[in-house]
Amino acid sequence: MKWSRFNFLTKCDDNKYVLYNSYTNNLMEIDETSGLYLEQLKSGNFKKIDEELINELKDENILVDDDDDDLIYQKVKLSRLNTRFRSDIIYLTIVPSLACNFSCPYCFESEVNERKVMTDSIQADLIDYIKSLRNLHHLSIDWYGGEPLLAFDIISSLMNRIRGLDIDSISSTIITNGYLLDANKILQLKALGLNRMQITIDGLESTHNQRRPHKTNSDSFQKIIENIILIDKLFPELEVNIRVNIDKNNEQEFFAVNEYISKMVTGQNIYTYPAYVTDYTSCNTSQCLLNRIDQAEFALSNADKYPFEKYYYPRTRISECTARYANSFVIGPDGALYRCWCDVGNREKICGTLKDGIINTNLYTKYMTDEDPLFDKDCRQCSYFPICDGGCVLRRFNNHGNKDYSLCTIQKEYLEGFMKLYRKKHVII
Repeated sequence: MKWSRFNFLTKCDDNKYVLYNSYTNNLMEIDETSGLYLEQLKSGNFKKIDEELINELKDENILVDDDDDDLIYQKVKLSRLNTRFRSDIIYLTIVPSLACNFSCPYCFESEVNERKVMTDSIQADLIDYIKSLRNLHHLSIDWYGGEPLLAFDIISSLMNRIRGLDIDSISSTIITNGYLLDANKILQLKALGLNRMQITIDGLESTHNQRRPHKTNSDSFQKIIENIILIDKLFPELEVNIRVNIDKNNEQEFFAVNEYISKMVTGQNIYTYPAYVTDYTSCNTSQCLLNRIDQAEFALSNADKYPFEKYYYPRTRISECTARYANSFVIGPDGALYRCWCDVGNREKICGTLKDGIINTNLYTKYMTDEDPLFDKDCRQCSYFPICDGGCVLRRFNNHGNKDYSLCTIQKEYLEGFMKLYRKKHVII
C-alpha cells in the first residue's frame, strides 16, 4: 500500500487542504485534521490510521497497491492507443482554398501563395473518400484555410452533399477571420447545421488592425465586430469562440477585448479566450512569445480579471492531437492529404491523396509513432501523465522529444496555484 504518485495535496491559507488526483481528475476539500492524516500517509506512515479511511482512500485511488501506479499509466496509455485507431469517429480538416484576405505576420502559412480552390473533381473525390470509410458513425469536420469563407460556395456544396450521406452524426466547425460573414452566409451556415465557429481578434481596434492587417481594408476590426453582432442576432445557438492571440506585446489587452465583446453581444454562446502565439517550426520560441511558464503565471496573476479556472482546471487526456490518429487528415484544395494543419501547402509533407490513399508511408508512420509521449520514459514516470497529451506533435519532432519540458501541461509546477484558484471560486464537495 502506498500514496499514489498521481496525488497532489495542498495546504490552503485557512489550514484546510485540497487533494487532487490526476488519474480520477477529482478535487476534494479536506479539513485540517484529515489533512494531517493525509500528510502522514503521504510520508509513508500508515500507523494508527482508521481502516475505514484507508478503504475509502483506496476506492478513490488515493492509496494504491505497490504496482497500481504503473497499472494506471498502462490504462491511460491503452485508452489513448485505442482512440488513435478508432474507425467509427473520423476527424477531417478540409481546406477548400489556401487564399486569404489577411496578411498576419505570425501566420505559419505566410509563405504559401497557392490560390487554387477545390475543383468539382476533387470535391467528388472527397465525397467518394468519405463514402469509403467503413464503420463510420461520427464525422467531425473543421473548415480551414487560408480563409475558408473565400470559398463559401464550395463549403456549402460539400456540406449539403455530406449531410446527404448515411452517417449517424456530423459535427462541423469553421475557423475564420470573420471578415466576410454577412446575413446570407450566416443563415446558410445555420441551414447547413454548423456547430461551432472560431473567429480571431488580437486586441482592440488599433492593435488588431496592426497585428492582423486586412490586405485592402485598414480597419477590419469594426467589420468583424459588426459580423459577430449579426451572428448573435441571426444564429444565437451557434457556439462562437473568439480567439485572442497573445504574446508579450499584447497580453494585457486581452482583458479589454473580453470586456468589449461582453458589452457588444448579449448571447450566451459567444466566448472569448486567450490563445498563445506559438512557433511551430522551431524547438525554440521567440523572445516575444509566452512560454509554458509565462502562460501559467499570466493566468494566475490575472485571475481577478477572467475566469481562468474554467479553462485551466485539468482534464483527463484520453484524446491527443489528431495528427496521431490513424484516420485523421487535413485535406488540401488539390486533394492532398496531410497529417498536420501546419503542413498544408508544403509539398514535402504530403502523405497521400484522396484518389490514391497513403503514398508516403514513412511520413505517415512518423506522425503516428515518432517522439511518442506514450513510450517516453520521463512521461511514464510523470505524475501529470493522465492530464497531459504530450504537447504539439510537430514541435516534438523539431525538438527531438520534450527535452526542455516546454510541451508539458501548463499546470506542471503550478498545479497548487490552479487548485487554490479553483477552490476560491467554486464550491468543492
